[in-house]
Amino acid sequence: MPPRSQSRFLSRYWLGFVLCLGVVCHANAQERGSAKAGTPVEMALPVQETWFDRIEILGTVRANHSLELRSKISERIVSLNFEDGSRVQKGDLLLQLDDREEQAVLASARAVLEERRSALKRAEQLFSRKVGSEADLDAAKARVSESEANIEALKVQIAEHRITAPFSGQLGFRNVSVGTLLSPSDVITTLDDLSTVKADFDVPTAFLSRLQTNSKLEAFSHAYPGQTFGGTLQSVGSRIDPQTRTIRVRAQFPNPNRKLLPGLLMQAVLQSTPRTNLTLPENAVFAVGQNHYVFVVSREGEKLLASRKSIAIGARKTGWVEVLDGLSPDEQVVTQGRQKLRDGDQVTDIQANAS
Repeated sequence: MPPRSQSRFLSRYWLGFVLCLGVVCHANAQERGSAKAGTPVEMALPVQETWFDRIEILGTVRANHSLELRSKISERIVSLNFEDGSRVQKGDLLLQLDDREEQAVLASARAVLEERRSALKRAEQLFSRKVGSEADLDAAKARVSESEANIEALKVQIAEHRITAPFSGQLGFRNVSVGTLLSPSDVITTLDDLSTVKADFDVPTAFLSRLQTNSKLEAFSHAYPGQTFGGTLQSVGSRIDPQTRTIRVRAQFPNPNRKLLPGLLMQAVLQSTPRTNLTLPENAVFAVGQNHYVFVVSREGEKLLASRKSIAIGARKTGWVEVLDGLSPDEQVVTQGRQKLRDGDQVTDIQANAS
Protein backbone atom coordinates (compact mmCIF):
# COMPACT_ATOMS: atom_id res chain seq x y z
CA MET A 1 0.00 0.00 0.00
CA PRO A 2 1.41 3.45 -0.86
CA PRO A 3 2.37 5.59 2.12
CA ARG A 4 -0.29 8.19 1.33
CA SER A 5 -3.08 5.56 1.13
CA GLN A 6 -1.85 3.90 4.31
CA SER A 7 -1.98 7.23 6.10
CA ARG A 8 -5.57 7.81 4.96
CA PHE A 9 -6.61 4.33 6.09
CA LEU A 10 -5.13 4.83 9.56
CA SER A 11 -6.81 8.22 9.91
CA ARG A 12 -10.23 6.83 9.04
CA TYR A 13 -9.69 3.85 11.37
CA TRP A 14 -8.86 6.03 14.35
CA LEU A 15 -11.77 8.37 13.58
CA GLY A 16 -14.20 5.42 13.57
CA PHE A 17 -12.75 4.08 16.77
CA VAL A 18 -13.15 7.41 18.51
CA LEU A 19 -16.76 7.75 17.34
CA CYS A 20 -17.66 4.25 18.56
CA LEU A 21 -15.99 4.90 21.87
CA GLY A 22 -18.03 8.08 22.26
CA VAL A 23 -21.32 6.25 21.60
CA VAL A 24 -20.47 3.54 24.13
CA CYS A 25 -19.46 6.06 26.75
CA HIS A 26 -22.67 8.05 26.16
CA ALA A 27 -24.77 4.90 26.54
CA ASN A 28 -22.93 3.94 29.73
CA ALA A 29 -23.43 7.43 31.08
CA GLN A 30 -27.16 7.25 30.34
CA GLU A 31 -27.36 3.84 32.03
CA ARG A 32 -25.51 5.14 35.09
CA GLY A 33 -27.79 8.16 35.18
CA SER A 34 -30.86 5.99 34.88
CA ALA A 35 -29.60 3.65 37.59
CA LYS A 36 -28.88 6.63 39.79
CA ALA A 37 -32.39 8.00 39.24
CA GLY A 38 -34.02 4.60 39.91
CA THR A 39 -36.66 2.49 38.19
CA PRO A 40 -39.82 4.47 37.40
CA VAL A 41 -42.87 3.05 39.25
CA GLU A 42 -46.32 4.04 40.42
CA MET A 43 -47.08 3.87 44.15
CA ALA A 44 -50.14 4.00 46.35
CA LEU A 45 -51.22 3.61 49.97
CA PRO A 46 -53.51 0.69 50.89
CA VAL A 47 -57.11 1.65 51.62
CA GLN A 48 -59.53 0.43 54.27
CA GLU A 49 -62.54 -1.36 52.83
CA THR A 50 -65.38 -3.60 54.01
CA TRP A 51 -65.11 -7.18 52.77
CA PHE A 52 -67.53 -10.12 52.78
CA ASP A 53 -67.31 -13.83 52.14
CA ARG A 54 -69.34 -14.49 48.98
CA ILE A 55 -71.67 -17.50 48.96
CA GLU A 56 -73.36 -18.17 45.60
CA ILE A 57 -76.82 -19.73 45.87
CA LEU A 58 -79.96 -20.40 43.79
CA GLY A 59 -83.51 -19.83 44.95
CA THR A 60 -87.15 -19.33 43.96
CA VAL A 61 -89.27 -16.23 44.55
CA ARG A 62 -92.36 -16.42 46.76
CA ALA A 63 -94.97 -13.76 47.44
CA ASN A 64 -94.89 -12.10 50.84
CA HIS A 65 -98.51 -13.25 51.31
CA SER A 66 -100.34 -15.51 48.88
CA LEU A 67 -103.66 -17.36 48.80
CA GLU A 68 -106.44 -18.79 46.65
CA LEU A 69 -109.76 -17.05 47.30
CA ARG A 70 -112.65 -19.44 47.96
CA SER A 71 -116.11 -19.20 49.45
CA LYS A 72 -117.09 -20.91 52.70
CA ILE A 73 -120.65 -21.47 51.48
CA SER A 74 -122.51 -22.54 48.34
CA GLU A 75 -124.53 -19.74 46.78
CA ARG A 76 -125.15 -17.89 43.53
CA ILE A 77 -122.93 -14.91 42.60
CA VAL A 78 -124.90 -11.66 42.16
CA SER A 79 -122.01 -9.20 41.58
CA LEU A 80 -118.27 -9.14 40.80
CA ASN A 81 -116.15 -6.09 41.55
CA PHE A 82 -112.77 -6.98 40.04
CA GLU A 83 -111.05 -7.89 36.78
CA ASP A 84 -108.03 -10.00 35.92
CA GLY A 85 -104.84 -8.64 37.48
CA SER A 86 -106.53 -5.91 39.51
CA ARG A 87 -104.75 -4.37 42.46
CA VAL A 88 -106.86 -4.24 45.59
CA GLN A 89 -106.63 -2.88 49.10
CA LYS A 90 -107.37 -4.78 52.27
CA GLY A 91 -111.13 -4.91 52.86
CA ASP A 92 -112.18 -4.20 49.25
CA LEU A 93 -115.37 -6.04 48.25
CA LEU A 94 -114.54 -8.50 45.46
CA LEU A 95 -117.68 -10.62 45.17
CA GLN A 96 -121.23 -10.61 46.50
CA LEU A 97 -123.31 -13.78 46.91
CA ASP A 98 -127.11 -13.90 47.06
CA ASP A 99 -128.04 -13.24 50.71
CA ARG A 100 -131.75 -12.34 50.38
CA GLU A 101 -132.90 -15.27 52.45
CA GLU A 102 -130.48 -14.48 55.27
CA GLN A 103 -131.47 -10.79 55.17
CA ALA A 104 -135.13 -11.79 55.56
CA VAL A 105 -134.30 -14.04 58.51
CA LEU A 106 -132.29 -11.19 60.04
CA ALA A 107 -135.21 -8.79 59.70
CA SER A 108 -137.48 -11.34 61.43
CA ALA A 109 -134.93 -11.82 64.22
CA ARG A 110 -134.72 -8.07 64.78
CA ALA A 111 -138.51 -7.87 65.07
CA VAL A 112 -138.47 -10.67 67.65
CA LEU A 113 -135.69 -8.82 69.53
CA GLU A 114 -137.78 -5.64 69.69
CA GLU A 115 -140.76 -7.60 71.01
CA ARG A 116 -138.63 -9.28 73.68
CA ARG A 117 -137.06 -5.98 74.69
CA SER A 118 -140.55 -4.58 75.19
CA ALA A 119 -141.46 -7.64 77.25
CA LEU A 120 -138.32 -7.17 79.33
CA LYS A 121 -139.21 -3.53 79.97
CA ARG A 122 -142.69 -4.53 81.21
CA ALA A 123 -141.17 -7.25 83.40
CA GLU A 124 -138.81 -4.71 84.95
CA GLN A 125 -141.70 -2.33 85.66
CA LEU A 126 -143.73 -5.09 87.27
CA PHE A 127 -140.79 -6.23 89.34
CA SER A 128 -140.07 -2.66 90.49
CA ARG A 129 -143.70 -2.40 91.71
CA LYS A 130 -143.26 -5.79 93.33
CA VAL A 131 -146.03 -7.24 91.20
CA GLY A 132 -143.88 -9.48 88.98
CA SER A 133 -141.52 -12.18 90.14
CA GLU A 134 -137.75 -12.22 89.81
CA ALA A 135 -137.98 -15.46 87.80
CA ASP A 136 -140.17 -13.73 85.16
CA LEU A 137 -137.63 -10.91 84.95
CA ASP A 138 -134.73 -13.33 84.50
CA ALA A 139 -136.64 -15.23 81.80
CA ALA A 140 -137.28 -11.98 79.90
CA LYS A 141 -133.61 -11.05 80.09
CA ALA A 142 -132.62 -14.49 78.81
CA ARG A 143 -134.96 -14.20 75.83
CA VAL A 144 -133.46 -10.82 74.89
CA SER A 145 -129.94 -12.23 75.15
CA GLU A 146 -130.97 -15.18 72.99
CA SER A 147 -132.33 -12.87 70.28
CA GLU A 148 -129.19 -10.73 70.34
CA ALA A 149 -127.04 -13.83 69.93
CA ASN A 150 -129.20 -15.05 67.04
CA ILE A 151 -128.82 -11.70 65.30
CA GLU A 152 -125.01 -11.78 65.68
CA ALA A 153 -124.96 -15.29 64.22
CA LEU A 154 -127.06 -14.15 61.28
CA LYS A 155 -124.72 -11.21 60.69
CA VAL A 156 -121.80 -13.63 60.51
CA GLN A 157 -123.72 -15.76 57.99
CA ILE A 158 -124.49 -12.69 55.90
CA ALA A 159 -120.85 -11.55 56.04
CA GLU A 160 -119.87 -14.91 54.52
CA HIS A 161 -121.81 -13.87 51.42
CA ARG A 162 -119.31 -11.03 50.89
CA ILE A 163 -115.82 -11.99 49.68
CA THR A 164 -113.35 -9.22 50.56
CA ALA A 165 -109.57 -8.86 50.15
CA PRO A 166 -107.86 -10.11 53.33
CA PHE A 167 -104.76 -8.03 52.51
CA SER A 168 -103.57 -5.58 49.88
CA GLY A 169 -102.12 -7.11 46.75
CA GLN A 170 -102.59 -8.12 43.13
CA LEU A 171 -105.30 -10.47 41.92
CA GLY A 172 -104.77 -13.21 39.37
CA PHE A 173 -107.21 -14.48 36.74
CA ARG A 174 -110.96 -14.35 37.43
CA ASN A 175 -112.35 -17.91 37.29
CA VAL A 176 -116.06 -17.19 37.92
CA SER A 177 -118.86 -15.04 36.49
CA VAL A 178 -122.06 -13.40 37.71
CA GLY A 179 -124.76 -16.04 38.07
CA THR A 180 -122.33 -18.87 38.84
CA LEU A 181 -123.42 -21.21 41.62
CA LEU A 182 -120.30 -21.02 43.74
CA SER A 183 -119.17 -23.88 45.98
CA PRO A 184 -116.35 -24.03 48.56
CA SER A 185 -114.19 -26.09 46.18
CA ASP A 186 -114.21 -23.38 43.49
CA VAL A 187 -111.17 -21.06 43.24
CA ILE A 188 -112.46 -17.54 42.63
CA THR A 189 -109.01 -16.04 41.95
CA THR A 190 -105.58 -15.73 43.51
CA LEU A 191 -104.22 -12.86 45.60
CA ASP A 192 -100.51 -12.07 46.05
CA ASP A 193 -98.84 -9.36 48.10
CA LEU A 194 -95.89 -8.39 45.87
CA SER A 195 -94.81 -5.18 47.60
CA THR A 196 -92.02 -7.30 49.05
CA VAL A 197 -91.15 -10.86 48.06
CA LYS A 198 -89.37 -13.76 49.67
CA ALA A 199 -86.93 -16.21 48.16
CA ASP A 200 -85.91 -19.58 49.56
CA PHE A 201 -82.34 -20.78 48.98
CA ASP A 202 -80.64 -24.08 49.81
CA VAL A 203 -77.16 -23.45 51.24
CA PRO A 204 -74.52 -26.19 51.72
CA THR A 205 -73.86 -26.92 55.38
CA ALA A 206 -70.18 -26.04 54.85
CA PHE A 207 -71.32 -22.41 55.10
CA LEU A 208 -73.57 -22.93 58.12
CA SER A 209 -71.30 -21.05 60.55
CA ARG A 210 -71.27 -18.01 58.23
CA LEU A 211 -75.04 -17.62 57.99
CA GLN A 212 -76.30 -14.60 59.90
CA THR A 213 -79.69 -12.96 59.74
CA ASN A 214 -79.75 -9.42 58.28
CA SER A 215 -76.81 -10.28 55.99
CA LYS A 216 -77.03 -8.60 52.58
CA LEU A 217 -77.68 -10.37 49.28
CA GLU A 218 -77.29 -9.38 45.65
CA ALA A 219 -79.61 -11.32 43.35
CA PHE A 220 -79.85 -11.65 39.58
CA SER A 221 -82.36 -13.19 37.17
CA HIS A 222 -82.16 -14.07 33.48
CA ALA A 223 -85.55 -12.39 33.13
CA TYR A 224 -83.88 -9.00 33.75
CA PRO A 225 -80.35 -9.06 32.27
CA GLY A 226 -77.96 -6.59 33.84
CA GLN A 227 -80.22 -5.75 36.81
CA THR A 228 -79.33 -6.39 40.44
CA PHE A 229 -81.85 -6.82 43.26
CA GLY A 230 -80.73 -6.17 46.83
CA GLY A 231 -82.16 -8.19 49.69
CA THR A 232 -81.67 -9.22 53.30
CA LEU A 233 -81.35 -12.66 54.86
CA GLN A 234 -84.49 -12.95 56.96
CA SER A 235 -84.26 -16.35 58.61
CA VAL A 236 -82.30 -19.61 58.68
CA GLY A 237 -84.09 -22.95 58.74
CA SER A 238 -84.00 -25.21 61.78
CA ARG A 239 -83.38 -28.48 59.88
CA ILE A 240 -80.71 -29.82 57.55
CA ASP A 241 -81.80 -31.94 54.59
CA PRO A 242 -80.18 -35.36 55.18
CA GLN A 243 -80.22 -36.13 51.44
CA THR A 244 -78.57 -32.97 50.07
CA ARG A 245 -76.81 -31.81 53.26
CA THR A 246 -78.14 -28.31 52.74
CA ILE A 247 -80.07 -25.92 54.96
CA ARG A 248 -82.83 -23.66 53.69
CA VAL A 249 -82.63 -19.90 54.23
CA ARG A 250 -85.21 -17.25 53.41
CA ALA A 251 -84.39 -13.78 52.12
CA GLN A 252 -86.62 -10.76 51.63
CA PHE A 253 -86.44 -8.36 48.67
CA PRO A 254 -88.19 -5.00 48.22
CA ASN A 255 -90.29 -5.15 45.07
CA PRO A 256 -91.72 -1.68 44.42
CA ASN A 257 -92.01 -2.21 40.65
CA ARG A 258 -93.53 -5.71 40.96
CA LYS A 259 -90.82 -7.16 38.70
CA LEU A 260 -90.13 -10.17 40.92
CA LEU A 261 -92.98 -12.64 40.53
CA PRO A 262 -93.63 -15.87 42.45
CA GLY A 263 -91.83 -18.84 40.91
CA LEU A 264 -89.02 -16.76 39.36
CA LEU A 265 -85.58 -18.42 39.60
CA MET A 266 -82.91 -16.15 41.08
CA GLN A 267 -79.14 -16.45 41.45
CA ALA A 268 -77.86 -14.67 44.53
CA VAL A 269 -74.60 -13.86 46.24
CA LEU A 270 -74.84 -13.88 50.02
CA GLN A 271 -72.45 -11.47 51.73
CA SER A 272 -71.44 -13.11 55.00
CA THR A 273 -68.83 -12.40 57.70
CA PRO A 274 -68.46 -8.62 57.18
CA ARG A 275 -65.06 -7.18 58.14
CA THR A 276 -62.86 -4.17 57.44
CA ASN A 277 -59.34 -4.79 56.10
CA LEU A 278 -56.67 -3.14 53.98
CA THR A 279 -57.14 -3.40 50.23
CA LEU A 280 -54.58 -3.26 47.41
CA PRO A 281 -54.81 -3.22 43.62
CA GLU A 282 -54.37 -6.72 42.26
CA ASN A 283 -51.31 -5.62 40.21
CA ALA A 284 -49.39 -4.80 43.38
CA VAL A 285 -49.40 -8.41 44.65
CA PHE A 286 -47.29 -11.23 43.22
CA ALA A 287 -46.79 -14.83 44.28
CA VAL A 288 -43.64 -16.87 44.78
CA GLY A 289 -44.65 -20.46 45.42
CA GLN A 290 -47.38 -20.41 48.06
CA ASN A 291 -46.39 -17.00 49.44
CA HIS A 292 -47.54 -13.54 48.39
CA TYR A 293 -45.43 -10.39 48.30
CA VAL A 294 -45.49 -6.68 47.56
CA PHE A 295 -42.77 -4.08 47.08
CA VAL A 296 -42.88 -1.50 49.87
CA VAL A 297 -41.20 1.85 49.17
CA SER A 298 -39.27 3.61 51.93
CA ARG A 299 -37.17 6.79 51.88
CA GLU A 300 -33.49 6.84 52.82
CA GLY A 301 -32.20 10.35 52.52
CA GLU A 302 -33.04 11.50 49.02
CA LYS A 303 -33.46 7.97 47.70
CA LEU A 304 -36.59 5.84 47.41
CA LEU A 305 -35.86 2.15 47.91
CA ALA A 306 -38.18 -0.78 47.16
CA SER A 307 -38.04 -3.78 49.48
CA ARG A 308 -39.94 -7.02 49.04
CA LYS A 309 -42.37 -7.78 51.86
CA SER A 310 -44.44 -10.89 52.58
CA ILE A 311 -48.17 -10.42 53.18
CA ALA A 312 -51.18 -12.63 53.88
CA ILE A 313 -54.11 -12.13 51.52
CA GLY A 314 -57.78 -13.00 51.83
CA ALA A 315 -60.63 -12.61 49.39
CA ARG A 316 -60.39 -11.19 45.89
CA LYS A 317 -62.74 -9.22 43.71
CA THR A 318 -62.31 -7.64 40.29
CA GLY A 319 -59.03 -5.72 40.37
CA TRP A 320 -58.58 -5.78 44.18
CA VAL A 321 -57.12 -8.00 46.89
CA GLU A 322 -57.87 -8.15 50.63
CA VAL A 323 -54.79 -7.93 52.89
CA LEU A 324 -55.12 -9.87 56.14
CA ASP A 325 -51.64 -9.32 57.62
CA GLY A 326 -48.14 -8.01 56.93
CA LEU A 327 -48.93 -4.44 55.85
CA SER A 328 -49.70 -1.21 57.67
CA PRO A 329 -51.94 1.59 56.35
CA ASP A 330 -49.06 4.08 56.02
CA GLU A 331 -46.78 1.92 53.83
CA GLN A 332 -46.42 2.95 50.19
CA VAL A 333 -46.71 -0.02 47.82
CA VAL A 334 -45.57 -0.29 44.20
CA THR A 335 -48.68 -0.74 42.03
CA GLN A 336 -47.12 -0.43 38.53
CA GLY A 337 -43.63 -1.34 37.34
CA ARG A 338 -42.83 -4.03 39.92
CA GLN A 339 -41.88 -6.56 37.20
CA LYS A 340 -38.47 -4.86 36.75
CA LEU A 341 -37.70 -4.59 40.47
CA ARG A 342 -35.45 -6.56 42.74
CA ASP A 343 -35.27 -6.34 46.50
CA GLY A 344 -33.45 -3.12 47.47
CA ASP A 345 -33.67 -1.37 44.07
CA GLN A 346 -33.92 2.38 43.90
CA VAL A 347 -37.16 3.72 42.38
CA THR A 348 -38.67 6.99 41.25
CA ASP A 349 -42.31 7.98 41.54
CA ILE A 350 -43.78 8.58 38.07
CA GLN A 351 -46.72 10.53 39.48
CA ALA A 352 -44.43 12.84 41.49
CA ASN A 353 -42.29 13.54 38.42
CA ALA A 354 -45.38 14.19 36.29
CA SER A 355 -46.65 16.79 38.74
